[in-house]
Amino acid sequence: MKKFLRESFRSLNLQKFLASHFSVDMSGDVELSRERICEVIESYRQKHILWDISRPDYKDRVKKSLAWSDLSEEFGLETAILQRKIQNLRCQWAAEKNKVERSIRSGASSTSVYKPKWFGYTLLNFLNDSLSVRQTRTSMVRLRNTFSSRKL
Repeated sequence: MKKFLRESFRSLNLQKFLASHFSVDMSGDVELSRERICEVIESYRQKHILWDISRPDYKDRVKKSLAWSDLSEEFGLETAILQRKIQNLRCQWAAEKNKVERSIRSGASSTSVYKPKWFGYTLLNFLNDSLSVRQTRTSMVRLRNTFSSRKL
């Protein structure tokens, strides 16, 4: 009887731990607590090979795969789930960043510039270092004054 109670207690503690750090919805997606997400972001930031395109190892698939494996092992999640979670966080950060930039471009005063409320925004600002602004290209063919060269 004591053994059963001891095992039940351990099981209950494990369930409490899992419930405090993970939440699985019916679709199989894992929801992490805010604290756990902060830990994931910090560990992701330390693995430059996963996000810093200026690094020579960035294109090395083997090294990146090992880095993802280390990260997923650290948090006890499948690699694919962790990659999807990071991608979602990056998309959310980019959306918030675009809101800030749009409000600045709109000519808003410094007091009315959009200030992100999402907790992960400042944590992911290290991604600014890896972004490179590219020149835009157009697929439109430029027409030279077609109307002015016609004779009426």
